[in-house]
Amino acid sequence: MRVHRLTVQPARFLIIPTHEVAGSFTKSSDHHWSLTYSRVGQPYWAIPLYLQHLLFVVSRWEYQPQSGYAEQPDCYDRLVNAALQVHEVTFVSLNYDDIFDQRLFLYDRLDSMESYLAPNKNWALIKLHGSINWGRQVLDPGFASDDASDIVLAQTFAALGADIKIEKTIELRPQPTVRQMRRSSGLELYYPALSAPLGADDDLVCPDEHVEYLKRITGHWNPLDGLVIGYSGLDTSVLKLLSWGERPIRSLTVVSETAEHAQKTAEKLLALVRVEPPEGVEPVTLHSNGFTSFTQAGSLTEYIARIRSIAAKEDDRDAYRQAGLMPPE
Repeated sequence: MRVHRLTVQPARFLIIPTHEVAGSFTKSSDHHWSLTYSRVGQPYWAIPLYLQHLLFVVSRWEYQPQSGYAEQPDCYDRLVNAALQVHEVTFVSLNYDDIFDQRLFLYDRLDSMESYLAPNKNWALIKLHGSINWGRQVLDPGFASDDASDIVLAQTFAALGADIKIEKTIELRPQPTVRQMRRSSGLELYYPALSAPLGADDDLVCPDEHVEYLKRITGHWNPLDGLVIGYSGLDTSVLKLLSWGERPIRSLTVVSETAEHAQKTAEKLLALVRVEPPEGVEPVTLHSNGFTSFTQAGSLTEYIARIRSIAAKEDDRDAYRQAGLMPPE
């Protein structure tokens, strides 16, 4: 039987205009990376630290006082429940927060970086721009104090500044507070593994194994249906990766807040990705009422039912052909 694949980008991601800050990681050896920056406003090295703290707070729901993204992120639950009905699904997220991750990992434990590839499951989660609960160990942090207060940690990172050197390897930091994510029970210091939002030139901050997994999916001969939600199509590194296999996909569905944005996203994707649908099937579908409406008004359920039906018909046609028979019309 044909293996059916669905690639999903689950939500929006944050962009800071490129004129406000510019910087990048540069490889200085096979084992560690250095941080360089151009100061136009805030120092580059401070951006991932700020984003980690901000999005950690947003990702946690507090009742007193009420704060956070949502007490119950129903739209994410609907997306996960619907998408897992197909034979195989790869979620590709550009979000730094772990709100979606929390909903997905109700289906399996998150205890290592390998968990994102969900061995023995029909799904995987690839976070190309990093995650608030990922970190790289700081080399020679000059941190010898038992005081792990926020002030001391902030002063330590500030003292390192742009000269900070970090391990290339990304580690899962599932601790319950930002302070514990940044400092281990020993004296090890961890810098957040996040891509600074620079617009079109955003770097990938993702384990090599995860990137290779996505390449295998996009380069495989099996049919692939793409569902793209809230994505602008601005970052060139992501577009190149999604089009790496240079093979056609079966369908492309774009969900955005407006018809104009949906159309622009589709055009950027179609410039690199070829869509070859079965006969009688529309190659591109645009939804312009936003993610919430898409999940709550029945469009998501209809989409999953449609691609499953198309896959089943293609399976039947293949079975007829393999038997030397003419497929029914």
